[in-house]
Amino acid sequence: MTRKQSRRRLLQGAGGVLGLLSAGAAASRHTAEGSGESDDPRGTARADGTSRNASQSNEWLDLVESGDRAEIDHRRPSSKLDSLSSRAAIHAPSTETESATSSPTAPPRSTEISTQEPTTTETTASGITRNAYTIMEGSPYETPVYEIEAPHRGPTTMVVAGMHGDEKAGYLAAEHVANWGVRRGTLVVLPHANVPAVQREGRYGRHGDLNRAFPPTGRIEPSTRLARALWAVVLDRDPDHLLDLHSSRAIYNGGERNGGVGQAIFPTDVRPAPRYAAKTARAINSSLGLPSELAYDRGNLLDGDRPMLAHRFGAVLNRPGFICETVETAPLKHQVSWHLFTIDYLLSLFDHPPVVN
Repeated sequence: MTRKQSRRRLLQGAGGVLGLLSAGAAASRHTAEGSGESDDPRGTARADGTSRNASQSNEWLDLVESGDRAEIDHRRPSSKLDSLSSRAAIHAPSTETESATSSPTAPPRSTEISTQEPTTTETTASGITRNAYTIMEGSPYETPVYEIEAPHRGPTTMVVAGMHGDEKAGYLAAEHVANWGVRRGTLVVLPHANVPAVQREGRYGRHGDLNRAFPPTGRIEPSTRLARALWAVVLDRDPDHLLDLHSSRAIYNGGERNGGVGQAIFPTDVRPAPRYAAKTARAINSSLGLPSELAYDRGNLLDGDRPMLAHRFGAVLNRPGFICETVETAPLKHQVSWHLFTIDYLLSLFDHPPVVN
């Protein structure tokens, strides 16, 4: 048994989800596959389900636009878990033992990660499993992690959002993605990385900027308990790719002198991340017909010079990672749709596209 297989067995169970795509992403896939591009590693386009998929994505986007928080909370997967609205005071985690199914070569599981049985389990006839479990349990930072596994082996991609609580598009998109499925491999989704910040709709949590707590070197641990817990999830789930969803007040212009990084996809300096980021930006622009003032760009390389999660992922694990940014001056519904397109397209490039049951 491989190290990754042994880790995944820790969350074995039955589960199922419905893959949800935008019509633009499906159309982009169809167009690219017909163009004969030799460098496109994506699987074949779906022959069915596109209209159903687009309809359900649009339903979620309409709900986002309506601002009906009660209905959004009801639809989000975390509604099946305890409410995130109030938490007990932080307490010291209890000592945990390694699961008997874990590989002896696997690093020890963090005491910040619950070893309890999955909180929710669902199943589909297609054999997709979906489990949810909790990290930082019993603390104000308690938050669910969703793991969706296809019946066929393949890569693992992790989607993180909610680092900054005032960047709503990211965690609303991630809530939607937590209901997706994949044809191959595993999809791990952590929609609300910083629950106190999300609750306050503010950038900072109790210990400042969470996305400045990840030194881009394996010699130094993340600087806060929450950051260590999130990094422990990364190590425990062992993803091949990582997507970190954010938004910015201004549009990226090839640098940050204007203070903006919006409408850009920033790749780690690990192949093929730079090429995939540029390809995804072109696909968003062409498929969704974005005007020049809202056009996406490939951002600068994340080369491990800043204490951010994606920088650390690329520098320490040497794997493709991406910071995906929208611009907050655009309608929230549009920002969410751009994130969904980006995730769908990148998953397809990673050779485990979302699935429609």
